[in-house]
Amino acid sequence: MSHRRYKQMVKVALVVSIIALAVCLLTALHGVLSDGLKGLKQRSKPISISFLIYAVAFLLFIFFQ
Repeated sequence: MSHRRYKQMVKVALVVSIIALAVCLLTALHGVLSDGLKGLKQRSKPISISFLIYAVAFLLFIFFQ
């Protein structure tokens, strides 16, 4: 793998992890502010999915560093 492509993959993994973390936090915040803990419970699936994407992308970022 070329050095340029390698650096590009690292940047993409970092950007994806930051976006996924932001989506996770915003979804959780929206759930709490709209319906309290009940809203957080209702939005648990999207929060879990976005956190899983964050975790995988961040681990890829760390691995490729």
